[in-house]
Amino acid sequence: MLDEKKLPPPNGVAKFKQRFFPGLVFAIGYILSPLSWWNDIFINLPLAWLIGNAANFFIPGSFEIGMIGGYWLSNLAGILFMLWGGSRLLGKQPPQKRELWISVAVSLLYTAGLYLLMRWGMVKPLAF
Repeated sequence: MLDEKKLPPPNGVAKFKQRFFPGLVFAIGYILSPLSWWNDIFINLPLAWLIGNAANFFIPGSFEIGMIGGYWLSNLAGILFMLWGGSRLLGKQPPQKRELWISVAVSLLYTAGLYLLMRWGMVKPLAF
């Protein structure tokens, strides 16, 4: 019977590497997520607007669907990045299905708000 050897505790560099990537993913997720009050104005709406204009450039008339899709994906990616990075930082299991569905629902609520802004004429595409 082989004795199981205990691995030595990780040194400072190994600990840094273990925490850096999940921390970076968590930080990017926070920037993209709807949990920060400033992200919609400075990150998600401009990103979605660019995606909507790119879609409209290649497929005329697709600004709304491109912007809605870009906004929804940026919010969802933010929430999922936070779940993944946070679970790794805390040493917990990856997110469960329930948490993922809650993330999708929250992202859809924010996207519904964006859709209303477009319907009311507050968000418009570039004129090509």
